[in-house]
Amino acid sequence: MIRRTTVASGLAAVVLSLTGAMIGAAPASADDGTVSATSPDGRAYGSAYLDFRSALRVNINDLYVNDRCPGDGVAATINLYVGHGGTIQDMIWIKVGERTDSGGCGSDPVRTNTYYLAGYEEVDAFAIRVCGSGGCSGYDWRMNPYAH
Repeated sequence: MIRRTTVASGLAAVVLSLTGAMIGAAPASADDGTVSATSPDGRAYGSAYLDFRSALRVNINDLYVNDRCPGDGVAATINLYVGHGGTIQDMIWIKVGERTDSGGCGSDPVRTNTYYLAGYEEVDAFAIRVCGSGGCSGYDWRMNPYAH
C-alpha cells in the first residue's frame, strides 16, 4: 500500500500559498532520479526517487525502507536530509524526516510518497541515509537543478 505524507514546515506552506508561489510546475530535470543506500552490514536498505519541482520543493516518490532481518530486534530507518551550501564539498546536511520499518522479520517493507517544502532557504541538494543494527550508510544525494 502506498501512502502520501508530508514533510514540510507548516509556516512555509502557509507563506507559499498566501504569496501564490506554488503556481505552475517545472519540467523534470536530469538531476531527478533514484537514490539508494544500504547499512554497512547489509541489514537495512532504502531508496527513493527524487523529483525536484522548484528551488524550494522536492517530491520524494517511491520511498522504500526494508529491514533485511537477521532477527536482531533493531528496526531499519531511512533518514531524509536537505543540503545547504551550494557545492557538495561545502554541504551542510540537515535531517528533515525519517521513515522506519519496525515490523520485524515478517513485515512488509515501508513504502510511501512524500515531499519536502522549504520555507525560504533554497534546497541545494537532497539525500537519504539508511540505518540499522550495523550502523548507518553514507549519504546518497542529488543536486537540485533549480537552486542558484
